[in-house]
Amino acid sequence: MSARNVYLRIGAVLFVLVAILNLAIGIYHTVLFAAGGSQSMFSSAYGIPVTAVDMADPARALGADAIEVYSILLAGYGLLSIGATVWMLRGHRSGFWINALFVGISQLAIVYGLNIPGQLGGLNGYLGPALYVVGVALSAMGLTVSGAGAPATPVPRERLAR
Repeated sequence: MSARNVYLRIGAVLFVLVAILNLAIGIYHTVLFAAGGSQSMFSSAYGIPVTAVDMADPARALGADAIEVYSILLAGYGLLSIGATVWMLRGHRSGFWINALFVGISQLAIVYGLNIPGQLGGLNGYLGPALYVVGVALSAMGLTVSGAGAPATPVPRERLAR
């Protein structure tokens, strides 16, 4: 197996792991929201005791709804990433760029919205972003070692001398 294939396959596995994490978070929050409403988003997911009186505050209700919208979008990014990873493994650079861009947006949202304010930390907070960064690096290496698709054709020596 060539170096290109090894890097590309390891990067693809990391992208799929990030996609599974995104799907799990999205599905978990969606099930909580569907089963228990807005209040369950705070009490079950984050361990913040919230009463019905607290949920009467429009800002808190809007926050719970925003978490649910983000969760659905995160699950969508997970599905998109799996499709883009398959596309990338078939030798298309566009699969890499879709993963790099859209999964990057989702991981940036996690870092900016949860890690930096201190809501999420440790392995829970940094596993997805770390897998993403390493996945991008390895996939890029795999795509550039010999190019996407077929192996790169050698450059004639007279062109190298210029």
